[in-house]
Amino acid sequence: MPLRSYDAVVTVTGPRQDLIVRRRERVFGIWVNRSSKTFIAVPSYLAVSANRPFDTIASPEILHYHRVGLQHSIFLDQSVDQDDPFQTNFINTRILDGLFVAQPRGVSFVSATVFRADIPLPKRAPIGIYKVDTQIFANGRPITENSSTLEVEKVGVPQFVVASSIKHSLIYGLATMGMALLTGWIASVAFRRN
Repeated sequence: MPLRSYDAVVTVTGPRQDLIVRRRERVFGIWVNRSSKTFIAVPSYLAVSANRPFDTIASPEILHYHRVGLQHSIFLDQSVDQDDPFQTNFINTRILDGLFVAQPRGVSFVSATVFRADIPLPKRAPIGIYKVDTQIFANGRPITENSSTLEVEKVGVPQFVVASSIKHSLIYGLATMGMALLTGWIASVAFRRN
């Protein structure tokens, strides 16, 4: 069977969280938060990859029903509303931060039945359990899907600092305070005027 008859879509979803987006407005020369909108259970990270552009894989109705693509995967109960400035700002900010990624050519077939997907994970991606959904389409119709999980955690020095601050909070606090005092004293000696 030719490679073109199969399409693969890989969706990686980070831990879901509730987020508040605020709109700042100028009131009497001061910038204040005037209005806000709460988004319930949005992914902290979302990457959607496929072997070709999403709109060529299946019809818009099938893509919406099977939650394929960023616009169908962000919100649990609805698609993205292009006319909502809060949603637009939220999504654009996440895309700029690298936390929402759409790769229409991020999946490559190695053979007729084996494919590979490279998912970029920025440094700002939160730790936690990530859900990985794989969907296979043939001739515009889904034929199979699979879900698995992976755990993202810090390693090395960042993990040591986080673990120390949790397990030995008193010692961590005293060490941090001592480093701040030492740094202040060194700065005062270095920049002392005679």
